[in-house]
Amino acid sequence: MGVAQVLRPADDRLPEQVIGCSIRTDRYTEWGLGKDGVELYDHHADPNEFNNLALQPDRKVAEVIKKLQPLLRSRASGNTPAVPVNPKRL
Repeated sequence: MGVAQVLRPADDRLPEQVIGCSIRTDRYTEWGLGKDGVELYDHHADPNEFNNLALQPDRKVAEVIKKLQPLLRSRASGNTPAVPVNPKRL
């Protein structure tokens, strides 16, 4: 299981910088901490991440999200840095 946090700087599509957080198991990747939406991808059925299962979750998907969200929250803060960043260096 792996966890990642990535800073996405503000740009013409995003009014302020955000931290993207994800957790990946052998089968699933979940992105988000709830405040900016949730994405869930099944790498066995959808290796290129075209189908966000979290948009219309069935019971099985809801169970996977319920299991992964606490793990993601315990390992990734999702806090945007309070210090200025230089987007050209990201």
